[in-house]
Amino acid sequence: VGPWQFMKGTGRRYGLRINEWIDERRDPVKSTAAAANYLKDLYAMFNSWPLALASYNAGEGRVGRAMAKSKAGDFWDLRSTRYLRPETRNYVPKFMAATIIAKNPEKYGFNLNYHEPLQYDEVVIDRPTDLRLIAKTAGVTYEEVKELNPELKQSVTPLGYDDYRLKPPVGAKATF
Repeated sequence: VGPWQFMKGTGRRYGLRINEWIDERRDPVKSTAAAANYLKDLYAMFNSWPLALASYNAGEGRVGRAMAKSKAGDFWDLRSTRYLRPETRNYVPKFMAATIIAKNPEKYGFNLNYHEPLQYDEVVIDRPTDLRLIAKTAGVTYEEVKELNPELKQSVTPLGYDDYRLKPPVGAKATF
């Protein structure tokens, strides 16, 4: 789930809250920090970026077992065995190609329109609060509040959080 496609267990292992109210795998800021930490740990585990990327895709257990069974010395040796699924065999080269293209997209025929970074205010909500009430109080739409808080699974801030940081649009904090 989310921009980094975290499995539930891995997301929780990297500090993302996931329950019936909230799924922080959908929060682009929190999930990106978790993904960076996970990749850092995978690199430390395998001492290889291609193996770290393969592990991100298939799971570190699967890649570790595949390395042991195949006695491969690196990802490229492992890629030629039957121990990785085609998706993972192709994930690393696709990732590397995307990295090369991203460094100079015009060279490869891509004309990108870059967006400004997402901006928002933050307010601490200390009890479950209906998002429609928050939107009305802040002078914004419900849709704007939902869009900036994709981790919320309900139309209310999460139950049992004394410190939920809601993201209203820039400028709405004062009104709220």
